[in-house]
Amino acid sequence: MTDSWNEQYREQYTRYIKSPEWRARRRQLFWKRGRSCERCKTSPRVLQVHHLTYERLGNERDNDLVILCIPCHKKADATREKQVWQKRWMAWALKVHGKDWRKFKPSELERQFIAWLKSKK
Repeated sequence: MTDSWNEQYREQYTRYIKSPEWRARRRQLFWKRGRSCERCKTSPRVLQVHHLTYERLGNERDNDLVILCIPCHKKADATREKQVWQKRWMAWALKVHGKDWRKFKPSELERQFIAWLKSKK
């Protein structure tokens, strides 16, 4: 799987996550929702705030964020990465095969996409 973020976006995100504004936003979310994982309902000592979307990074709405324990956060990140990957190869398939892309098995399209990515290196 390829990295779904470009370096510029990663740097912007990293700066924001280290900022006093993010720490304040995070504290506010814990104050409103409490200190337990919103997926598995556990209350571990370490909790993290997960972005469901980056559309409003720096101006997140409450429903853009979810409080998660570390294992649930890892699962949520993996799920999002898989969705991003699928959208990429589906967009590629539409561009390459047009409306006929749906005639292919998803595994075949993904194989073709990976081969195409490797040919671009």
